[in-house]
Amino acid sequence: RLDAEVVKSQVLQETCVLLKEKANLVDDPMFEEKAVKDAMQSRDNQLKSQNAEQNRQIEQLEADRLSMMKQLRHNAAEIGEKGIKFLGLDASETQKVLEFASNIRDGTVTLPLNDCSRDLKDELLDIKSQRETDKVTIERLEREIIGLRGCDADQVKAATEVQELKKSLNDAHDERKTLQKEVATLREDAAK
Repeated sequence: RLDAEVVKSQVLQETCVLLKEKANLVDDPMFEEKAVKDAMQSRDNQLKSQNAEQNRQIEQLEADRLSMMKQLRHNAAEIGEKGIKFLGLDASETQKVLEFASNIRDGTVTLPLNDCSRDLKDELLDIKSQRETDKVTIERLEREIIGLRGCDADQVKAATEVQELKKSLNDAHDERKTLQKEVATLREDAAK
């Protein structure tokens, strides 16, 4: 279309020059050849810029079309391969399943908690809380032991208490590890 407009513009310029010559108006200021050429050049430039903009829009639309076709093929393949698995789900539920699967592939989703995993999470939080409480208690008892070191009779008693506290702490630590292993096992079972 642009080429046709350029050809028409050139023909019009030549026609204008021929008419001026035939009418003996070559030197007439009313019909300056430069003004006609400038007007036609302006129109040519306008058409060229419109053409460039339309070409850019066509390229963008083509890229969008290709992207949509790719997405459509991907969705069709997903639904075709797994369509039977979605039997009984409505459109929104199917969309949620596809979105969830896509997020898992991308690694941007955490798995939902069920009743068992919520209980395990609560237990783990309790264990962590108890661990922090035990640390504070041990620190307090160690300070008390340091304060009691000045008394010999009390020193023996304090040392015995320290040993008992250390044993209790080790037992609590072992119990925490056991509970963590049970939580991990339950999570694996819940995931299955």
